Amino acid sequence: MDLELAADDLKTVLNRLRRAQGQIAGIIRMIEEGRDCEDVITQLAAVSRAL
Repeated sequence: MDLELAADDLKTVLNRLRRAQGQIAGIIRMIEEGRDCEDVITQLAAVSRAL
């Protein structure tokens, strides 16, 4: 199955995924640093909305 997107749409999708990737990396750091659960959950919700 091939994914066909217009160049502008592909750029938009890739940017959104890269942003989410950065947010997830931040969440991983938060967990490793032992940050408050509520803060982590807030960031998880944000990355979920970003997708």
